Amino acid sequence: SYSGTKRSEAAMASASFRDSLGSLGWARRDQDVPVNTAQQSGLMSSLQSLNPFQDRGYVQLPTTEGPGAPLPAPNRREEEEGWFVLSRWDRLMIFGACNLAALACFVICFALFPVLSLRPTKFVILWTLGSIFFLASFAAMMGPMAYIRHLGSAERLPFTSAYFGSLGLSLYFSLGLRSTILTLISAIVQLACLIWYLVSYFPMGSSGIRLATTFGHTHTIPYPIDPARPIPSPEARGLYAGALLQSDGQGGPFQVTAKFATVDVSYKTFTQPILEAVNCNGTKDEVACLRNVPAQQLANLPVTANAPVIDGKILRAPFLALDGSGPRYARDVPVLTGVTRDEAAIFIPLLQIDWSTLDFPTWTGLLYAARSILGIDPDAILANLPLWGVDPSSTGEQLFNATTEILTLNWFTCLDRATAYAGTKNGAFAKTYAFNFYRTYSPTTYTTNECSAAVTPAHPLGDPSEQYFRCHGGSQLTMFGNYRRVGLGDRDGRDQDFSRLVLDYWASFVRSGDPNPAESFLAARGYNSTLAEVKKSGEWKEVDQEAPEWMILEEDSYMAPFGEADKCAVLGQPLDYWENTTRRA
Repeated sequence: SYSGTKRSEAAMASASFRDSLGSLGWARRDQDVPVNTAQQSGLMSSLQSLNPFQDRGYVQLPTTEGPGAPLPAPNRREEEEGWFVLSRWDRLMIFGACNLAALACFVICFALFPVLSLRPTKFVILWTLGSIFFLASFAAMMGPMAYIRHLGSAERLPFTSAYFGSLGLSLYFSLGLRSTILTLISAIVQLACLIWYLVSYFPMGSSGIRLATTFGHTHTIPYPIDPARPIPSPEARGLYAGALLQSDGQGGPFQVTAKFATVDVSYKTFTQPILEAVNCNGTKDEVACLRNVPAQQLANLPVTANAPVIDGKILRAPFLALDGSGPRYARDVPVLTGVTRDEAAIFIPLLQIDWSTLDFPTWTGLLYAARSILGIDPDAILANLPLWGVDPSSTGEQLFNATTEILTLNWFTCLDRATAYAGTKNGAFAKTYAFNFYRTYSPTTYTTNECSAAVTPAHPLGDPSEQYFRCHGGSQLTMFGNYRRVGLGDRDGRDQDFSRLVLDYWASFVRSGDPNPAESFLAARGYNSTLAEVKKSGEWKEVDQEAPEWMILEEDSYMAPFGEADKCAVLGQPLDYWENTTRRA
């Protein structure tokens, strides 16, 4: 047992975690519980009064970082608290206002150029003011210090140099030389830099824009998508070349997204809140009202209707049966599925607990107090303490490690492996490959100290060989090969080759339904680092129901048994979990 104080602390942690999940969209916030938006300055109050979403508990955004805030890097948190304690709506208002002001300045400059050309000083002041407004709009969205660092990053440095160089030349030609022609030329260069800046944010830059303009003329293309989503439909048969699942949470708070909703449930959960948020609820024609709402406004609502619905025609079941009891619409679809090693570590801070002082009785109370939202059975966990490496004398750090392992298995790993096993055993998929990331590189805007490799004198960017948590989201930069694009460097000289390896695995799966790239292809393309790693790691084998294995993805990857069957069984998620479809009802 534990004292009333310990019970209170555990209950508060449970409530904090529930609220945090609600604000991040994983659980619905009760409509009668308003978001705390106290401590607003006069500026923020004025801006908030323009918010069309205010006074509605399920859409109003907090203006101070509470337990429901996202999980940014420590430097981003300090920046937002110290510089701009603004809600997302406030930032969007400032962003829009600054861009409108910049546009007005540029339009006036061009429209009145014949007049202003006689007064180059006024021209350059107005033009420079437009540039300042433009930069200020992005600084308001990102935070000033983060934006300055962003402009100084390697991939942005060419723009920064060209833009500020042209800005300085405009001032010099106008105020110094008083040359109308040179001022105009430098102003045009400055405008070209702005266009370059905007285009560079479009996916794949100008190539991405060309692709987007021609995409509508292409035929159906293979695209990785969660097979638990559109595939349980006769209409989907033959349309998918492959399916790729990454960190597909199906346990705990993610259970609500693990199956399709009925029309009634979807209407109550998504449609009604959206109608109220945009003031369309109760109107004569709610559909027509929604059509008049800007798409960007709908996309930025905290509640978005982005989940498929059982319509009875395209989707006819809440999930894809993996036990062989129903139609096997995905039997011709190869599947690549997997997780990161310590998925749940990124969510643990939402509990708002000081783990350095946490003791075993308080931890026990937390398990019981938060059992429903965490989706765990405390009795089973406490009856098998040796499995988690803890006992009544365990330190806060040991309890943190145990909590991370329990929630990672319960929310992600056990059911992901059960999906691979059942899909293979019962022929639900053509073939299945599984993986587990043991090396990750978390984005700076979505990480914690625990999820980032420790900085050492020899590795100022972090040493991946040391112990750190491989968290949810930590595989994205590696998989897309864009860690340098977001301003990160190679931590130990192996991030580049590892990213190439993963990208080549994924590309091979997209091309052929098999993650094993042909060695002849790698040699012909000159992909020498991947070729060397593939030879060292050996074949990535399909999941075998008799002895299921997955690829451990790290600098020296290797095949390994699923393992941890005893832990998953204690958590009520054994390997044959999906053999009984009533568990998904």
